[in-house]
Amino acid sequence: MVVRVALDTSFLIFIVRRRISLDAVQVLFAEPVLYYTSRGVINELEHISKSSKAISKHATLALKLISKRTIAIIEDSNTPDDWLLTQDVIATVDINLIRAAKAKPPKTIITVSKANRIIKTNCH
Repeated sequence: MVVRVALDTSFLIFIVRRRISLDAVQVLFAEPVLYYTSRGVINELEHISKSSKAISKHATLALKLISKRTIAIIEDSNTPDDWLLTQDVIATVDINLIRAAKAKPPKTIITVSKANRIIKTNCH
């Protein structure tokens, strides 16, 4: 069996900024992990990468990570957050999205601690 992990904009930017390997997520699961994201997340990253925000270079690097790792991109017309809330396993560091996901179990949430450790929380 394969674990499918949906990646959020915030998670992708955060791991690039903190130089955390995406492979650290694999350690949390006994099964192989398949990473994917939505077109909305890609659009957000592209928008941020073209902005004058301090994180624009991290968004650019996150886009490169997606293409390098051949992360699947799902076409979806929902907002990224609405799309993520329909997924079973989500990777995010967005506090509001984490709260919303916990309110809609069952979900598995992957996030990053202040000590740069990847954490998995099962919400039932």
